[in-house]
Amino acid sequence: LFESQGINLVQMINSNMMLIVQGLSVQVYCFKSILDESWELKHIFFLDGTESVSSSEAVSLMSVRSKYSFIYDAPIVLGSIFIGYTSEDPDVLHIWNVQEGKKLRTVECKITSAPYNKIWAIVKSEKPSLDIVVIVRNIFNSKNTYHFYIYSLKLMDFLPFHETHDMPNYFTRDMKCVLQGRFLAVTVNGPLFIYNYLTSQLVHTISTTTNCDVLAVNNHILFTEQRMFYKIFNTNTLELENITVTNNTEVPTIYDFGEILFGKFFYTLDRPRNEQVWVMGDNPMSEKVTWLGCLKYDKHSKINKSNTKLIVVPSFHEDYFIYENFW
Repeated sequence: LFESQGINLVQMINSNMMLIVQGLSVQVYCFKSILDESWELKHIFFLDGTESVSSSEAVSLMSVRSKYSFIYDAPIVLGSIFIGYTSEDPDVLHIWNVQEGKKLRTVECKITSAPYNKIWAIVKSEKPSLDIVVIVRNIFNSKNTYHFYIYSLKLMDFLPFHETHDMPNYFTRDMKCVLQGRFLAVTVNGPLFIYNYLTSQLVHTISTTTNCDVLAVNNHILFTEQRMFYKIFNTNTLELENITVTNNTEVPTIYDFGEILFGKFFYTLDRPRNEQVWVMGDNPMSEKVTWLGCLKYDKHSKINKSNTKLIVVPSFHEDYFIYENFW
């Protein structure tokens, strides 16, 4: 690992391979067991590079690259595919095969001649899918315009879907979206929009009085309003219903959605930023949620699908990570 850089991401690729992101570098390690005393460095590459480099070349490149350069926001790992964009060139998407250490594509996202144009976020589906959302933001006359695209990692091209939403500069953090199955749900400074991106059809529009949040859980997309659960969209039936909270006692205020923990369990954040854990109803058609309690959950952690292994990057010390094997 590079001593001059903190760890930005740790991700298992498969049971015998792991990647670690530091600055602009992506290091891929392989091992027979994650408990081995030493791991073999299989590949190392810089996201905006064209090919893998040797360890000595990486050290030389790291010494001349700015220490303030980094892989922007949260990169996406789908199987052996790694997708991200950099702080130095934020309107270009870089796609790599991490198992082979080969660059697959460099995607230019300069869609307009606006004076400021950059990728604002990339979002993967909560269900297994090779389609991702690419949100491009440009600014003109103190107005933000967000362009929503779907990029297919199977076709290595953008799908026909394209939607735009505008908002003033001071509302830049009030836009959220999730991808679930063939549906894209977007909240833009209040209103809710649900699209079928395969047909480019607007399925639902919901008026709201305050800013909202959105989260995909199993076959549902959940929405909040006024810091409470509001609506739930069933991606199988296409029905939009009110969310029912089953608790008889007072439940926490929802300031933000967190993430899915696993399966039908997810967490929200209250005003002190505590993680409050909820569970969806057992019936796949259920519109009910139940509050279970407060959980001290480290957001710098990843758990595998069978819930047997945990990786944690301590927020107070990002130069190493902790691996825990439960059974």
